[in-house]
Amino acid sequence: MEINKLDYARFLTFGIVFGIIGLIILLLNVHIGLSMAKSWLIKRGGADPAIYHIVMKGYINTYLVLGSILLCSGLITVAYTYLKLKRKSN
Repeated sequence: MEINKLDYARFLTFGIVFGIIGLIILLLNVHIGLSMAKSWLIKRGGADPAIYHIVMKGYINTYLVLGSILLCSGLITVAYTYLKLKRKSN
């Protein structure tokens, strides 16, 4: 089954979108993590500062990993699709 250029273009678009979303999450992971930790603290009605610090670091690391995975998968998808399109056009 042969994949046409339109399918590659869609694949490229998904890769670019994933990469951009990953980059945004990666750049804003501290802000998002702090917001989530504050929300957790408000829901609990308070917590020990040491526990809050652990939860805060956990949320920040979660968004760091999520952004990294999305950015890397987007970049790999874009690179693979670009190479396939370039090879197909020759």
